[in-house]
Amino acid sequence: MNVTLSLLVATVVAASAGAASAQSIAITGATLRSDQGTRDNVTIILKNGRISELGSRANVPAGARVIDAKGRILTTGLIAVGTRLGLVEVVEVVDVGDTNEGGFTDAHPIHAAYNVIDGYNPNSIVIDVARNGGITSTAAAPSGGLIAGQSAWMTLADASVSENTVDSSAALHVTLGKGARGVGDGSRGHALQKLRALFAIPLGATL
Repeated sequence: MNVTLSLLVATVVAASAGAASAQSIAITGATLRSDQGTRDNVTIILKNGRISELGSRANVPAGARVIDAKGRILTTGLIAVGTRLGLVEVVEVVDVGDTNEGGFTDAHPIHAAYNVIDGYNPNSIVIDVARNGGITSTAAAPSGGLIAGQSAWMTLADASVSENTVDSSAALHVTLGKGARGVGDGSRGHALQKLRALFAIPLGATL
């Protein structure tokens, strides 16, 4: 079976850009897989970038762009967790990254106020690659230091930062072990001690 097809929500995201959002799109004959099970010969109607109708008897609007998905599988979009999407263009080039690693020194390993949304680039060329693979949102995360900062949950639509934001402060990221620079030469024990002091956690409590 040919299972090569952009994932359902990826198709919705792509259809939401610019003038294409005004055009109706019909994905016909698909095998739909979701948390509710598998359904065969399904037609999905998209209007203004959103699903307006779904089912084996959905009516294709006049003038709609039709995508024949017979023999192919559609699923909901995937979420990439803890990635550098929108933050790093070329891994080997430090100057094109906004994960905050460059802002850390041994004397200043704590950047809890840093939020990746301030450096997030919705026009990153890497986003198109991820979207073509079926990823429709990401929890873009900072890195480095003891407390790297806050991640943001972003959709991968062709839109602005504010329009793509699902949660601007999804999580606070802490690095233990060798990655925790400036807190005892990478000692996990020293890192935990520092965290307890920062968050006023009683000794013996589980982190």
